[in-house]
Amino acid sequence: MPQTPALEPAEVGRLWRFSELKSYAAGDRIVTTGEIAPGAFVILAGRVEVTQRGMPGHSELIVTQGPGSFMGELAQLSSRPK
Repeated sequence: MPQTPALEPAEVGRLWRFSELKSYAAGDRIVTTGEIAPGAFVILAGRVEVTQRGMPGHSELIVTQGPGSFMGELAQLSSRPK
């Protein structure tokens, strides 16, 4: 499984003023392909499995993200539409 970049605690701390704390239950979908993402995410605790649709009724694991990992729509960083 590929390693993903992770933020150090001090880097996460600098993001608090731009952030909104949210919690998700195990199995909740955070974002779905084709929908507008609510922003970038930094994982503080737990893990997020990024999957893609596979055979009907199945999904394929791409990567598992853990504390300090971040993800989101790159267009939000560049102020450009998708």
